[in-house]
Amino acid sequence: AKSILPGISSRETIGHNHLYVETGEAALGKIEGNPVREEMEEAAKMIGLDMIVNTVMNVKNEIVKVVAGDPAMAHQAGVKVCNDIYGVKIPEKADIILASSYPMDINFHQASKTLEAIGHIIKEKSTIIMLSPCYEGIGGKDFVDFLKEKTPEDIIMNIKAHKERNVVSGVISYLIAKCKEKAKIYLISEGIEDKDIIEMGML
Repeated sequence: AKSILPGISSRETIGHNHLYVETGEAALGKIEGNPVREEMEEAAKMIGLDMIVNTVMNVKNEIVKVVAGDPAMAHQAGVKVCNDIYGVKIPEKADIILASSYPMDINFHQASKTLEAIGHIIKEKSTIIMLSPCYEGIGGKDFVDFLKEKTPEDIIMNIKAHKERNVVSGVISYLIAKCKEKAKIYLISEGIEDKDIIEMGML
């Protein structure tokens, strides 16, 4: 379904889809009841997508499973395999979290997915130590500007007021800001200067 939305969709459609994050229901790893995923599957049906072929990779970048068929059913089958390989049970929320961004480490725009992934195990006033090389720095200008906003609500208001801006970057910044409300984040990165990390509020 992602080959259609966001794949070949308009900027406006992609922006609308990503803004479902504001509902609190569009959580990473949540399939049922996730409005982002539901709209993606609806778009795929509207366009006539009737089959997908996806692969599941292991940590060595080797194919361990191929899933194919109905877009929704094949995707769910792939998710199950991914959960079996990568899923871990977390007995309780943590006070201190040490997190690596691998393999999403080309820049902070990609690396920030780490924060979304650990969002549900963060305690109030916990500490996150995030390790990422960020070889190409922070990311695009829109992303950098969104990161300077004070609160998640400010970011959403900014996105809605300036729809010409990169909504995806805004949504990622929103998720980072939500994370910062609960935890103190320390970013350790060779690719981003300390002054920029301080400006991002992560040092």
